[in-house]
Amino acid sequence: MQGQDGAGELKSGWPVIAGSTLGMSIGAASLMAPTFGIYFAAISDELGWSMSTFSAMMIPFGLAACAASIIFGVLIDKLGVRPILVAGYLLFLVTMAGLALMPEIAWVLGFWIAMTGVSGMANGSMAYARIINAKFALRRGTALGIMATGVGIVGFGVPIGTALVIEQYGWRTAYGVTGAVVAVLAPLALLAVWRSAGKSPAAAQAEVREQAGAPPIAADEKGHSFGQLLSTRAMWTIIFGIVLVSLGINGWLVHIPTMLEGKGFAPVEAALAVSFFSVAMIVSRLVTGMAIDRIFAPFVIAATSLGGALGMLLVIWVGGDLPALTYLGVAMLGIAYGADADVLAYIMSRYFGLASFGRAFGMLNGFGLIGAGMSSLVIAWASKDGADYDAGLYIMAGVVALGAIGYMTAPRFKSSVLEPALDDREIVEELHPRASPAQ
Repeated sequence: MQGQDGAGELKSGWPVIAGSTLGMSIGAASLMAPTFGIYFAAISDELGWSMSTFSAMMIPFGLAACAASIIFGVLIDKLGVRPILVAGYLLFLVTMAGLALMPEIAWVLGFWIAMTGVSGMANGSMAYARIINAKFALRRGTALGIMATGVGIVGFGVPIGTALVIEQYGWRTAYGVTGAVVAVLAPLALLAVWRSAGKSPAAAQAEVREQAGAPPIAADEKGHSFGQLLSTRAMWTIIFGIVLVSLGINGWLVHIPTMLEGKGFAPVEAALAVSFFSVAMIVSRLVTGMAIDRIFAPFVIAATSLGGALGMLLVIWVGGDLPALTYLGVAMLGIAYGADADVLAYIMSRYFGLASFGRAFGMLNGFGLIGAGMSSLVIAWASKDGADYDAGLYIMAGVVALGAIGYMTAPRFKSSVLEPALDDREIVEELHPRASPAQ
């Protein structure tokens, strides 16, 4: 049959892109991550808790999200995406209610923060990237990039909106409003992706190949075990990169408001910087999504990571003397932060295929979340609990640069996304010939 070109693939799949973009925009990553620092500042003012207390809460957040990422990854491969998405949104609504009604006890706040991480693994990039990967081939990177912009678009308005609601009505009301918004919009997102979310890897692959005019191939329904995935250089190379980059970048979302206020910015100006961070995420995801359809994806994410390291140095060098350049440095952090969702999902689909995507991306995301969960506390330690943020910026810039170098050593993909996934089968067979899925 005559296959679609890239533009035709995007045109025919726009409802799935729209639903996935909306779904990503109302997940925990969009609504909670950009506002952690704003909530923490408000709760600290009311309850007298220190920034170190809040930073320490990011460790159970990271550990819970890490475990959930792996568990949900396995369940997505076995059960499909539909039940995981529904469970994720329901848990998010319960979590928002718990935060709005919580007693003034630190461990209770820590528990509900951890639950935001768990819900975010179910209704975030892993689930929606699996839907996009199953629907698109020729413009898979572009589709993933558009999908991931939902996080940045919402993240632009959410910090300022949250700050205004907290100022007028308090932080408990702000959590309640967030839950109400998700309760209204989640059914719309699910409706748009429901059909695509129900397809098996074999059926999805067959449909994609037919639309592209490619001949059918035998599909791998079983996928690879965790042991086989961890036997590949590809997996360990990307794990090395994501752990270091997440450690160096992610915690700044919590610290940016406090850091900039220490440099002379007003609270609203500091919140505006978080919005610039989110705008940069939007641009990053669109540009990197289109780029990875044409350029080797690990090189793309290495470039954005190095840009994030340079952004930290820029914040040090200009401080509060040149606010526009300070915002630029924060935006460069946002570019590095924003590139991971679509680029890493694309990388895992190219190395390991649809049948293994949940396990591969879930495990990779889990390792990244360990780094992300530790990031805020490490920044607090390196910055002497906020007394010297320049020292923390220097240290984290070096960590991120090292992670970028790691990305650049990743093994190559096969030439076309329509070929069977590379998944390092040759390397697995070489290391463990009896365990190779090829035998």
